[in-house]
Amino acid sequence: MRKVKNAKKDNTIKLITDLEYVRAVEAAKDIAETHAEYKVLNYLACTQRLFDKEVAEILVAITSYLYTNDRAKKFKMKIAIRNNIRALTNAALPHLLANTNTQIFTIMFELNEILVDYSSLENKLIKEIEKKGFQEAYPEFKNAMQEADGNFLKERINVVLGYEPVFSGEIKEKFLDVLNWLPKTITRLIKYNSQFYVPSVLSEEINRKLEIILQVANKKLGYTDQAEKLFKNECTLINELATRVMLVQGAFPILEEENRKLFPTEYKKDLTHLKGTLTRVKNLLGILYDYLNYGEIKKGELNV
Repeated sequence: MRKVKNAKKDNTIKLITDLEYVRAVEAAKDIAETHAEYKVLNYLACTQRLFDKEVAEILVAITSYLYTNDRAKKFKMKIAIRNNIRALTNAALPHLLANTNTQIFTIMFELNEILVDYSSLENKLIKEIEKKGFQEAYPEFKNAMQEADGNFLKERINVVLGYEPVFSGEIKEKFLDVLNWLPKTITRLIKYNSQFYVPSVLSEEINRKLEIILQVANKKLGYTDQAEKLFKNECTLINELATRVMLVQGAFPILEEENRKLFPTEYKKDLTHLKGTLTRVKNLLGILYDYLNYGEIKKGELNV
């Protein structure tokens, strides 16, 4: 009987400890300097795989803070805890970088949004995501990236170009084809994404790569004087889109290696689908590039 009583006592102590743990994690939301720092602490506390000692020390300090009534002392404790959360975040971020697939998923998501806006056609990604049961993920992801990066899908295409582009005939058909394929590819990529990442860090890493690749794209894709004069902003847009295509292309070997470990029976089909979609995007960009330069439609994908 004594063992049973001790077991009950131990369970009660554990329950109290668990409740204090949860309470401390929740309280960190109002203590951390930024929501991103809180998210890092929350993730580390929930997974208990990295920086266990540092997380435990912070949560113990928060628990003491919650039971302190002295306002002056409490203020000093809050500042100290906030600084420790920031230090923990800085130490943890290199271990929490989004995997390559998450970066490619983000690029493909952005490509879809830009091409939908560029063509003024239906965004089929919304319906595709709803079919997969991820309807809440679309606005959450888009909003998180826009908060992290003020330039992410910042302006409408008609504002960037200074006019409303209108497409018909073969070009419109190419847009429709691409916008049918992109949503399916994007939803296929979701399962390979990192379980946790910081949007601002993800954005910084993608932008760093895009900045380097854009220089290569600008050298590869030259425009006639007339195209530069009449459609300068649209020429810039094509190069921006081409840069994203080049980034995705360059990631194929890493995607194959990383995604094979996650879903060994599915990664080949998903990667093949991604390559097929990218070919269609390149064909569309090739047509737009030739049309801007020569005023006529030519066959063949963009040479990037």
